[in-house]
Formats: sequence, C-alpha cells, structure tokens
Amino acid sequence: MSTNHVKDSKSTDTATQKNPVSWFFSWFFRRPGMLILFIFLALALPVLVLIQAVIIPAATFEPIPQSVIKANGNDTIFQKMVQPQEDQRDLYLKILNQEQKLSFYQNRLLLARQDSIYLVLNLQDSMLDIEIKGLAVHRCKLLEIDASKRLQVAQHEELQQWLGQPFTLKDEISTIPKVPILVVDAPKDTTEAAKLPKKPMEPEKTVVYFSLIFDKNLVVQIQQIEPYLLEEEVLVKEYYEKTAGLYKRSLMDKILSPMPENLPVFIHLKMNEGDARTIYRSIPHANFAKLIINPLDEKM
Repeated sequence: MSTNHVKDSKSTDTATQKNPVSWFFSWFFRRPGMLILFIFLALALPVLVLIQAVIIPAATFEPIPQSVIKANGNDTIFQKMVQPQEDQRDLYLKILNQEQKLSFYQNRLLLARQDSIYLVLNLQDSMLDIEIKGLAVHRCKLLEIDASKRLQVAQHEELQQWLGQPFTLKDEISTIPKVPILVVDAPKDTTEAAKLPKKPMEPEKTVVYFSLIFDKNLVVQIQQIEPYLLEEEVLVKEYYEKTAGLYKRSLMDKILSPMPENLPVFIHLKMNEGDARTIYRSIPHANFAKLIINPLDEKM
C-alpha cells in the first residue's frame, strides 16, 4: 500500500512538472479569497490610474499657460471678481468685452509707434492684417478659423493677462522658403552677363503651409484653402512631420503629465494661397515679428 502511495505522489509531482499552468489555476480557483482579492485589485488599479492621471489633472488644468500667470501673480487683475446677479450679467459681459478691446487697441498703439511690420489677428471680423505704423498694408480674409477651445473656457482674468502684451515670433516651419531664389547659369564674363535676358521670376506654385511659433505657448498654423497637387503630397507630409515632432511626447510623459503647463495653444487659419504666401514672406524673422489678437467676445 505504501508503495502505491509513493507511486501516486510521484505521478502527481510529474504531472505538476509537466503542466505547472494547469496546476496553478487549479490551486487558485480552489481558494475563493484569492479570487476575490484578484478581482478587487484588477478593478481598483485602473480606477486609481484614471483618477490620478486623467481626472485630477483635468480638474486642475488651467487653459492659459501657467508660466504667464505665475510671472504676474501679484497683478491686481487677478483679484477674484464677485459673481454678478442675473440682472447684472449683461452689464458684466459688456465690461469684460470692453476690457479686451481696450487691451487690443493699447497693443496696437504700442506697435504703431515702432518702425516694424506686425500682424493683427481679428477673430471677430475673421481678418488677418499686415500693419505698419497702424496702417493695414495687406488685409487677408480668413476663410476658416479653428481656435483652441481653451480660449473659450479660460477665465477672463487669465485671458486678459495672456493677451496683455504682443506675442513675439520664436520659430517658424514652412513648405516654402522665406526668400524666393532665382537660379541662373553663371556667365563666363561681364560681356556675356550683359547679354543675359532680364526675365522676371516665374510665379510660384508651391503649396503654402506654415506654422508660426510664438512665445507664451501660442502656435498659429496657416495654410491655403486650395487643395494641393498630388506631387506635393510628400512636401506636405514632411511639413506635418516637422510640426508634430515639436510637440511629440512619449507615452511615459503623457502618463506622468497628461496636461503639462507648457501645452501649446493652437489657432488654425485657412486663406487663399496668395494671401498665405504674402503673410509668410512679409513678416520679419524670428524674435522680431509681433502679433496681437482681438479675441471673440465673451459669453455666459
């Protein structure tokens, strides 16, 4: 009998060694306490990650870049305003919108005193102007506008502070060169050079897509409304890869900081090809070009 018992034990050990997975599940399901604990952990862990990585950051996220707010945290504009009563809301909104217009015209007057070219983005009139000393030298009609929702949900005080000073261009990405270049075969001598025909440059047909990267985390992306040609698909793809590379974040960064303070504020604009080309070629280089914005009226 003992011999048979030893044989059974050996056979069980052999079966366990051959199929440890089956043995584990058999052992696991025979213990209901372990099963309940496993289910609890399996449900609790995703919920904790969701709360920590999504719900809490979303609840505490400020639409306007915090670096601007912190730099001027002692400004009186950040004093908490009293919630208006129902019959005072129209007057309250009128005051807020007048404050935005006043800030816009102050910035416009500031740039008009300088000897430089600057951009005026008027979201209320759907216009983008090139101005010099307060005069619009070229006016572009915006055919499509897609402004970040963060501008609509931002607190008035924070939006005012963000728009309080003109934006300064820091970098740019484009499908066209900043300055057009005419390539000619070099003449052998001055006599041959004098015989060369003085023909003008041929009209450009390259698709116009460009991104203007300003300070205070603002990115204005402008593109032509006309569809691009099939042979320009590679050029457009390279443009999108460059722009996406500037804001690409690893999966770990997205988990640890789903809504960082330096998250860009995008404004996408579409206009005709000629206007888009004129805008890009007219503005000064980075660190010199300026932009002011007249935002949409606030609503409650």
